[in-house]
Amino acid sequence: MNTTQSKREELVQEFERTIGLVENQLTEMLKEIKDYRECWDKDVEMELLQNVPNETDQERVERIKSIVERKRETVRRNKILGIKSKEGIKLLDKMKVVYLKINAVSSNDKEILADQMDFLISNALDSEERITKKLIINSPDKIHQFEGELEDKKGFWEKKRVHNKFYSLNEKKQIEKWTGRKLGNIIFDSTTSNWRHDISVFEEKLINKQHILIIITDSEGNKFGGYVNSRIDNVGDYVYDPNAFLFSLESNERLKGMMKFTIKNPKYAFCLDDQSDDRLFSFGYGYGFGNDITIYKEDYKTESYCKQWSFNYNGINNPLCSDKYFTPIQFIVIEMN
Repeated sequence: MNTTQSKREELVQEFERTIGLVENQLTEMLKEIKDYRECWDKDVEMELLQNVPNETDQERVERIKSIVERKRETVRRNKILGIKSKEGIKLLDKMKVVYLKINAVSSNDKEILADQMDFLISNALDSEERITKKLIINSPDKIHQFEGELEDKKGFWEKKRVHNKFYSLNEKKQIEKWTGRKLGNIIFDSTTSNWRHDISVFEEKLINKQHILIIITDSEGNKFGGYVNSRIDNVGDYVYDPNAFLFSLESNERLKGMMKFTIKNPKYAFCLDDQSDDRLFSFGYGYGFGNDITIYKEDYKTESYCKQWSFNYNGINNPLCSDKYFTPIQFIVIEMN
């Protein structure tokens, strides 16, 4: 059953309000921590025992009263800090509950609000970044801890996006129709993961994986790639896969829309190269005359190319990239579900 527009908007507003409350609570907590630190004096006990030259009995009494009052203030602020912390935890729990409501709506009504869902996620990410900056300002010695936690949170939220900036909703639907599977997690992104010669993590991310989709964008504006259904269980040798295929999503109008190219030689579906090889991976095999898609390590990425050997192209020339060679701008690897 579809969710009404008013209900969707209500959930969006509730989520935004909760994010604002969390930020305000954090600001108050940071202020209390600052006040607590200013009030706290590790040498209070020593100060009590300290003899002040030429101090009268009355002055000593007044000094001790002042110290005792500071200790009381420290205890009071400590209690406030504890209360604020508990309130903050409750707000975070509330934020989680609101998110779960949205997630449930998304599951029941897939049209919802892909845009609204992603808008919320963008807001959540912005909020997390602002919170992290405040934490770093107050505790610069913990910068690496806070930045690491932020990266974990970014990864969590990005996986929840309905739309991905790398592909459109129509492209998502077409890919899922071709594969008979749902788009899953991105396990490799060339803009954030290492794919340089000798130190690439590409092999590590793909070995023993199956149902793997690779989408490539190049410097000419083409978007294309391939799908491997079989398990990638070796390095440096080809994977047999009768269900592998290549595809074009964007072709600078060389093709009429998105197209899929089935395999005609399943013996040479996909090859995962090792760290020491100049190549990163290949689809298809041309018996020494090149492969259907080969991407080289980042050091040699301009040598990447497309040829037509192991897949059915239906007589179309240059269906994937505009020319023989291409320069990848970005490519991602998705593990299909």
